[in-house]
Order: sequence, then structure tokens, then C-alpha cells
Amino acid sequence: MSVRDVADALLLTYEKPKAQGLCLAYITRARDMVEKLTSIYPNYDYPKSFIEVGADEKMSSKKLEHLGWRYRPL
Repeated sequence: MSVRDVADALLLTYEKPKAQGLCLAYITRARDMVEKLTSIYPNYDYPKSFIEVGADEKMSSKKLEHLGWRYRPL
């Protein structure tokens, strides 16, 4: 999710009260995000080990999508 996606979602929540709650375009594990960042910015020092927290939590952007919000793919 990009900064523009977050800004669009925030504006939508201000304009439409039905858009309450958390939203995610997709769920990404910390390990996967570091692998992606490493492939783009290999010179940074990234964490080597991870503790995944909240793996069973389910979050969705469906409420925002029903209001017309769309995220930009990574």
C-alpha cells in the first residue's frame, strides 16, 4: 500500500462515515517485506530474524472498496 493509497483511504473515511475500521490491501509478513526491500535497496542493514505477531488476525479493505476505494499494486 502506498502513501497515496493511505491518503485516499483517509479522505474517504472523512467524507463517508460508513468507512470505519482498519483496512489493508493485502497482508504482508515482515520477512516478505524485508526480502522485497533487500532486492530494491541491498545496501541497507535489515533484520535477520523475525517474530511474527498476529498471524491469525484477519483485516480487510472490503468496506473501503465497497465505497469506491482502490489500492495501487506494489
